[in-house]
Amino acid sequence: MQVRLFVLFIVVAVSLFVGAAHAQAQAPIGRHIDFTAKLLDLNSHPIALSEKDPTQVTLSYVCINALETPVDADREMAGEQKFAMDQLARKIYAQKDVVLSAEEITLLKKRVGMLYGPLVVGAAWRMLDSDAAEKK
Repeated sequence: MQVRLFVLFIVVAVSLFVGAAHAQAQAPIGRHIDFTAKLLDLNSHPIALSEKDPTQVTLSYVCINALETPVDADREMAGEQKFAMDQLARKIYAQKDVVLSAEEITLLKKRVGMLYGPLVVGAAWRMLDSDAAEKK
């Protein structure tokens, strides 16, 4: 009787372990980001588009603008890279929970850094890569 209980315990324990390992292997690798979040200024107030337009700037707005706005450096860029940037813009457009790879986050940080000033860059980068922001 004790042997059967022990064997049953081992079978259940192994099943749980294998199930957890399988679930972890199936989970997407990356960071979950809320692109509907509003960017905040130094006083923790939402950043507006302009003095005339009080619409609050979201992470989605900034990142899509950064991906879709051509800059001089893009002239030599291959069509495949431009298409990948458009695909990323469509993936994040107004989405509450998007899982991004480290490479996608790096691209977003690079593009936002090319197009915006320190206030927007700082706010966006903190949202895109909170671990890096906390280390500095």
